Amino acid sequence: MESIGEKLKSARESRGLTVDQIARETNIAKRFISALEEEAFDVFPGEPYLLGFLRNYADYLGLDAEEMVTLYKNFKIQEQPLPMDELLDRKRLSPAVKRTGLWVLVAGVVVVAAFVIFPLFRGKPDADQGQAEVKAVTKAKAENDLVPASYVLKDEIVERRFQAGDIIDINVKDAVFRIKLASVSDKLEIDSPVGPLTIRLGEEKLLDLNNDGAPEIKLFVRDLDKKAQGAVLRFDRFLKSTQTAEAAGGEAIQPEGEVGVLATTAEPAALTSGTANLVLKEAATAEPFSVNLVFKSYCLLRYKADNEQRVERYFHKGETFRLDVNREVRLWASNAGSFNAKIGGVDVELGRSGEVISKLVSWTRDPAGTYKLQIAHVK
Repeated sequence: MESIGEKLKSARESRGLTVDQIARETNIAKRFISALEEEAFDVFPGEPYLLGFLRNYADYLGLDAEEMVTLYKNFKIQEQPLPMDELLDRKRLSPAVKRTGLWVLVAGVVVVAAFVIFPLFRGKPDADQGQAEVKAVTKAKAENDLVPASYVLKDEIVERRFQAGDIIDINVKDAVFRIKLASVSDKLEIDSPVGPLTIRLGEEKLLDLNNDGAPEIKLFVRDLDKKAQGAVLRFDRFLKSTQTAEAAGGEAIQPEGEVGVLATTAEPAALTSGTANLVLKEAATAEPFSVNLVFKSYCLLRYKADNEQRVERYFHKGETFRLDVNREVRLWASNAGSFNAKIGGVDVELGRSGEVISKLVSWTRDPAGTYKLQIAHVK
């Protein structure tokens, strides 16, 4: 019978997925993914963590999560020692064996009395000492469970769970800068090239790692888990483009390129950064349209529709998004190949996998008075 680890590893390899890729898209640490595939279950801080990661990993691979949990529970049952009653045939015990068993029982009672009952009459200090020893062992085990790990920040947007002691290396202009999570409590303490920093839940810090006067990283604390010594952090390397858009108030973005006409067909239209503007449809008046996205993998999306506030959201594989627009919408995505798009009823390919895009979808009126719904690349 195929084991838990074999099922997970086989499903991952059959889909051509790497552990690094899965860690990015599921926010499960690589060491926990490897531990599940190797059935090294003692790596996890506790069984609730293990079962949660196992369900998420199984769902991601398209496996039956409850079946995998059942396999794990059966595995744990097989590890438990059999009761003594199952190993002894009571009907065949001779009188001599029974007498021996009686003496063993008496000896056991004496031992229990000597080491458990009698100390109770000597006073509370021994009990307190025993509790202190139990707490010390529990604390040591918890500290051993939280094994620090090292990460290299390669992607432009990274949001995942880290543990106290973890180290993150960030490359800026061919130089590597190191950040260490010193401690996690009701606040996050980090050691960085700019000195020790304290960040609380929901706060963000701009980090100027190379001290050139312009921050390269925006660090946001999304969650703090004091008991598990963990934190969910978001590293955003798109800081400069974000600041430029905010400084412009969303009004300095101007379309560029020539306008071309896109025929409405069942096949997606190719549209990548730097290409000509595309006209999706023409009409006598500007009418509301919708933006529909189906996500195939992880993506950070920013959008601003009409005169509303700009919104930023994270999406994962299998999620969908619909936005109803009256006149125009600005779209910014960290990975244009992570979703299928339909705008105004037309299937459109906004960019390639891994490509960062910034698009303006809007109604424009030509000199003849005809309205055109077009997609333009914007800076």
